[in-house]
Amino acid sequence: MDLNEIHARSTLVRARTRFVNVLRGLVNSAGVRLPTCSTESFPARAPAAIPSALLAVATPLVEQIALLNA
Repeated sequence: MDLNEIHARSTLVRARTRFVNVLRGLVNSAGVRLPTCSTESFPARAPAAIPSALLAVATPLVEQIALLNA
């Protein structure tokens, strides 16, 4: 059971990292850089730097990152 818990947590952490990297790449392709911060504070800090043209695409990613942080 402990090994299953470790594996599940590892999978969630990898998914969160991928979401952050995808979001950074998406915003970077628009010529904007997201602030450097911890993954825990990312959902609070990132939306302010996301261009309005990308908000519709980026918001679900930010929400998923916040859920994975929980």
